Amino acid sequence: MAEKEQKRTENQYKKNSIIARVRAYIQEHRMFERGETVITGISGGADSVCLFFILRSLQKELGVKLAAVHVNHGIRGEDAAADERFVQSLCEAADIPLEIVHCNLELIAKKRKQSMEEAGRNIRREAFAKAAERYGAAKIALAHHKNDNAETLLMNLARGTGLNGMTGIKPVRGNYVRPLLCLERGEIEEFLEQNGISYQTDQTNLTEDYTRNKIRNRVIPYMETQINPRAAAHLSEAAEQLRKVQEFLTGRVESFKESCVSRKDGKLLIRTEPFQGGEEILREMTVLSCLEEMAGQAKDLSAVHVADVASLFKKQCGRQIMLPYNMRAVRGYEGVTLEKVNADEEKKREVKENRENGILLREDELRQEVKCRIPGTVYYRTSQGGNAAVTCRMVDFAENPGNMQKSHTNCFDYDIIKNDLCVRTRRPGDYIVIDRAGRKQKLKSYLINEKIPAGERGEILLIADGSHILWIVGYRLSLCGRPDEHTKRILQIQIDGGESHGRDN
Repeated sequence: MAEKEQKRTENQYKKNSIIARVRAYIQEHRMFERGETVITGISGGADSVCLFFILRSLQKELGVKLAAVHVNHGIRGEDAAADERFVQSLCEAADIPLEIVHCNLELIAKKRKQSMEEAGRNIRREAFAKAAERYGAAKIALAHHKNDNAETLLMNLARGTGLNGMTGIKPVRGNYVRPLLCLERGEIEEFLEQNGISYQTDQTNLTEDYTRNKIRNRVIPYMETQINPRAAAHLSEAAEQLRKVQEFLTGRVESFKESCVSRKDGKLLIRTEPFQGGEEILREMTVLSCLEEMAGQAKDLSAVHVADVASLFKKQCGRQIMLPYNMRAVRGYEGVTLEKVNADEEKKREVKENRENGILLREDELRQEVKCRIPGTVYYRTSQGGNAAVTCRMVDFAENPGNMQKSHTNCFDYDIIKNDLCVRTRRPGDYIVIDRAGRKQKLKSYLINEKIPAGERGEILLIADGSHILWIVGYRLSLCGRPDEHTKRILQIQIDGGESHGRDN
């Protein structure tokens, strides 16, 4: 009996310790105000169930009301129905109001031309927002933890990111709060086990269809078993430190931005003289801030776009570049102006420009196929509304093309190209050469084998020689076409402004 009592006491202590840490984290970041209603997302998995129980235990102490939202994406059949029933019984037992949202994720992703992952995230956000409006909730609580933060940091680093991407997941962002960011996944699972709290397991989290799952199931466990048991926690802590650095720099950027940026008629003018007088990091962050302000969002804005805008300060007046979200940057006498352009007018201008360059395209062909100019630059309109600039030039072998194999620059044996090169998206019959013997693989099979979500496959840019795909941009090159010691003429292709979805190898 004494042993059982001791164990019960230890479990109670650990329970109270976890709750105390979450309470302190909530207070540190001032997540809630007394009298507020809080929406908590609950999938039925370990993380969201843990958040549900901890918020419920702190409800009176924090002086908040709780309501829950569960989204059934309609893709996991009986498993999803079981999750829904579990969440329903959980909320009924706790007397917490619950909103259940049903949707057809696959259909919505197709209609919106988004990946399943992105569409699912957006659907949940929409459901949370509607519930918050219905209940008059001021905050929406999500169950992200330290391991999620580590995964986000690694994923952003692998894809290429600036300082903002290295800050990971923020504890408070607008009306979204994340009380469990102070806990590791292992601590959450231990908390549930010790307190006899059951939860559902989403089997899709165990697959490797998505990049995040690969990092979660392979990279992080390897780091924790082979390098440091607390690798995920340390990565999360590093992201937190970088977040503080970014907040400090953001204050400096705002002051610098006020000194060199003016607004008029919906345009932003970055004035040359004060801008060039700033430190490089301030200039880069100011350009990014201006792009985000003009676009109204940060998604798909990268270091490539910042560099393109910055380069205009060294060019003559009248030079311009197109950017995502129908933005245009124009070099003028005073500096560089950022402005929104009419999409239809820009299409007509693009058609006119391409025709003047000898590229005859109808307006409806702009995202179908664009013939490459050798040498020269053509533009391909991406699904995000921006332009990917595809630049071709002939180079000497002495320029060491082997060192040019980057995610957005690659070299090819010009003499093996049989047709006019073009940039486009996939078509039936496309293939890639997978070995030196010339064995072919259907592009469709390659994309499936790489577990690229179906919603993303039609958006990947291709450099095509007829049906032969020389370059699946962001993923890999054909093994027929790479320069070697027998190559006489080398074609270098550089792509700026397009989205890299994966890796080149």
